[in-house]
Amino acid sequence: MMVRGFLLIFLLVGPSAFTQTQWTILDYSKINILDEDTRFSQVLDFSALDYPRLNAAIFLATNEIRKSQGRAELKHSVELERSAWNFARRMAEKSFFSHEDPTDTGRKTLEQRGKRAGILNPRMAENIATTFGVKYHSGDPVYSLQGGAGGYSLFPFGEPIPPHTYRSLARALLEQWMNSPGHRSNILSPYALEMGTGAYFYRDSQDLNGMPMFACVQNFQWYEPIKTTMALDPDPF
Repeated sequence: MMVRGFLLIFLLVGPSAFTQTQWTILDYSKINILDEDTRFSQVLDFSALDYPRLNAAIFLATNEIRKSQGRAELKHSVELERSAWNFARRMAEKSFFSHEDPTDTGRKTLEQRGKRAGILNPRMAENIATTFGVKYHSGDPVYSLQGGAGGYSLFPFGEPIPPHTYRSLARALLEQWMNSPGHRSNILSPYALEMGTGAYFYRDSQDLNGMPMFACVQNFQWYEPIKTTMALDPDPF
């Protein structure tokens, strides 16, 4: 009876450790490389996104770049992730693309957004971008698939363009930023100490007839560690 009792406990408790997919703040202390965690190989489901996992993928991809360029890896900051994700969400939902929020005077500047995220001493830099949720490169021909197939193709009646995984979207985004001198400078800055990243899903209803897109933000704290205060904006996790 004791053996059967042990087996029952194992069956009830054991599998949860292997089926967990949600990313948590504690995972930042366990995972340093995108290839170390199979959760990042999951294909994006645009109807059920794990934003903390996507934010983490972008964070880890950024540190991969820094490490490859001989820079120190940056410490993850909950406050900077909160700031980045909320700004990405506002850009997606309010349909603007700028370092200044034109829709809310209380969130207009980067410093204001940092303070709303719980940073008492914001010494921040920011990268922003929009990127595709599928493996499509800007400027390539694209065709909307009809007849109930859904999605997009590079050819008329061709195969659908596959969605990114969490990992491939993060690395494609970092390649995009690294090809821009100003964004590259922020990513590799020796003054950066802490970082948080955020992305938010939307569909491009104007230029690409509903192409799945993400508004993406990196926030960096420079020169001195963050001092925290009460946050006013919500968490992505």
